[in-house]
Order: sequence, then C-alpha cells, then structure tokens
Amino acid sequence: MIKSTLIPVAVVTLFATGCGQAPPEDAPAPLVPRLAEMPASASQLLTDARDLLNYSQQATPVLHVDTGRARLPNKLAASMMPILVDWERDPASVRMMRVKNVNVAGNPIVGHNVLATVDVPLDGLRGAEWCLTPARNERNRDAEGGHGQLRFLFDPALRPVVLDASGGPMAGIAAVDDLIVSWEAWRPPLVRWTAMDGLDPESYALTLRVYTGAKRFLDDAIRNNPWNCYPLNLPGEREGAAELLYTGLLIGDALARRSIREMVEAGEVELTDSMLDAMTPAATTRARQVFAESTLPEDPLVALVGGADLSYQLIRRSCVTHSLYTVQIGLDRIYGKLDLGEPPELEVLPEDLPEWVDELAYAERGDLLALLPGALLYVARNGKVLPSNAHKILAEAGLLALGQDGQPIRYYYHRSQMTPWGPIRDNMM
Repeated sequence: MIKSTLIPVAVVTLFATGCGQAPPEDAPAPLVPRLAEMPASASQLLTDARDLLNYSQQATPVLHVDTGRARLPNKLAASMMPILVDWERDPASVRMMRVKNVNVAGNPIVGHNVLATVDVPLDGLRGAEWCLTPARNERNRDAEGGHGQLRFLFDPALRPVVLDASGGPMAGIAAVDDLIVSWEAWRPPLVRWTAMDGLDPESYALTLRVYTGAKRFLDDAIRNNPWNCYPLNLPGEREGAAELLYTGLLIGDALARRSIREMVEAGEVELTDSMLDAMTPAATTRARQVFAESTLPEDPLVALVGGADLSYQLIRRSCVTHSLYTVQIGLDRIYGKLDLGEPPELEVLPEDLPEWVDELAYAERGDLLALLPGALLYVARNGKVLPSNAHKILAEAGLLALGQDGQPIRYYYHRSQMTPWGPIRDNMM
C-alpha cells in the first residue's frame, strides 16, 4: 500500500509547491546568454578577401555557421550564401556534380547551420516535385502565402553523399534521400523577411540555396510549416528530372559568381598580387575560379543569369517566380535535348502586370504604403500570383502527375501527422 501511494503523493506535492507550474504571464522567459558571451570575431566567417581565398583553397569545405553572426563581405548572411559547383573537378563528365555550400545539418533553434560539399549523382534521380510550404495562420490553418521550392528525390542505390573536409563521406550524416533547391531573399544576419520589405527591391538580394530534404523539413517543422508536394510529370522522366536539377545548380552557381563579382566591383573584396604570390599554383587557380564566371560550362543560361537583376522582389523575383522560371529553362533544355519541338510556355507572371509593380523599385516607404492596398487588390483578382495557386500554372502546362481521379497528385507532410520519413515520434528516442 505504501509503495502505491508514494508516486501520486510526490506528484501532488511537487505541483503544490509550484515546481510544476508555468511562470506568470508577465514574467519574462530567461534566455541562455550564448550569443551575448561569444566573441564576435570567433564566429564571423568569410568576412574579407583572405577568408574567401582560404575557403577557395579547400576542395570540399565544411563550414559551421553561426547564423546570427556569420556574414560575407557584402554584409549578407554567410548561412544563406548561394551554392557553387566545382566544374573543374571533372570537366569530362557532368553526371556527378560536386556542389558546395549545401545546408546539410545544424540546429535552427540555437542558430547553427552546417554547410558542406555534396557529390550529387544525376543518374540517381528518380523524380522531381514542386513543393509549397505555407505558413500557418492564427487559426492553425495553412495560409494563402508561403514558400515555393523544388524537391529532387534519389534512388536508395545511388544517393548524394555529404563530404567532410578530407573529401571522404561525412561521419554522422545520414544518406541523403532528397535535395531541396530554394530561391530566397538574401539578407543580413538576424534580419527577418517581411512582405512589406519584399516589395522594395532595395531590401533583399537573391540567393539560391540547396538543402538536404531532412534539414529543410526540420527548419519548416520548427516554423510549424507543412509541405505540399506535387510530383512533376516531365518529358524524359528521370532524364527530365536530371536536366531540371542541372539547370537549377547552374543558375545557382552563376548567381553566386555574379554576387562575388559585385563584391569585387564594389571594393568589398580584392585579390592582391601578394595574396596570390603566397599561394601554390593549384590554390591560385581555385581562388581565381571563385572570383570568375569563365569556368562555367558554355550555356545560353549563363548569359541570361549574368544579366539578371540580383535583387529580390515579392511579385517579380521571388521564390515562386524563380522556381517556375527554373522549370521553364529546364523545359527548354529537355525539349532541345530530346528533340521534342517547342516546350510549353509557363505564364509565371500575368501579361498585364501593372506598371506600378516596376515603380516599386523607386518608391519611398510612404509610397509603398500607399501602393499596398492596390497590390493586395491585384493579388486578390489574379490568384495565380499567390504561392498557394502556383501549382495550377504547372498543371495547365501538363507538368503535374495526375491521380486516378484526373486531379494533380499532392503529398501533404506536417510534423504533427507524417513526415517524408515517417512519424517524428518513431525517429526519436
């Protein structure tokens, strides 16, 4: 009898003394002063030309990034830097692509990301998806807005491999089942994205980030964002998916080199003769590759991206529009390679886009506020520009896989229900 009452009595006593009670609503939650105690110089990576040169000398760099502090010479977050492709590693073959700056691990709660190099076998692709991650509104329902991205899935027998600094498989990182290619608003550390700032092209730059699917889903699970994944119906099936991924990586690499060139032109980084003289010839070659666009493969896409605007803009140059543009350019490549004639044209933006959309680039803050009601009305009348409706653009072009009911297939994942890898509870001990 005594043993059977000890636990209930102990629990009642614990809560009665207040140890199990939540703090009063007006009591501030104490924060662990990790960031405050860390010297700024200890976590700022790639902040000058010498840092970039040291980085460029590494064949398979691994960066442990403090997302709240690490920044590039252009003052933008190092954690959000676009990917780079090592084109010179094996010029004779593009079937295995070595991609740097892939977000492979970390803890978003404490602001830690691991950017590493990944070997990506294009022949291992088994499909691609359009993926929307809507935010949750105050009623815990999916909002009309959200983030659009492309997801690429691989066969278990031929998956991407995360590399450590020595070039071998990274210990402690699970095999990569999928990769996420994501256009984003590149901003300084600790600066949040807002729709109002997104309307002004002066607020954010563009970046193309690549994540392992598991890392991106973790980030979205912390934000309570679900995934809506629509399998793509591409010509050539696996070859079509490979061409689309190749296109995305090529765009991201061109964007990265253009961003570096802008830093050089702005005087934010500078390659001096003394820096180069202190390096081996092989290291000098790799360093020049980071600062040059000439190492990219010959492709019309390079000229297109090279002349593109590098700023983010919520309607014209966003995660959704540029993901769809990536699909369009990928289609051009696929149709040309398979000799299929003219590819379908995606109506990424309405043809009658109002003139004031371009005027936003020159609007003062007060003018932006004045234009906002009109922008909201335009969005309401042109539903395709909403991220939640972007899949309809792909559906009209016949690019979404259909179910038995003739409707586009959609896979829905959320932390409270099911993830692409099963219930979260099954993977936690």
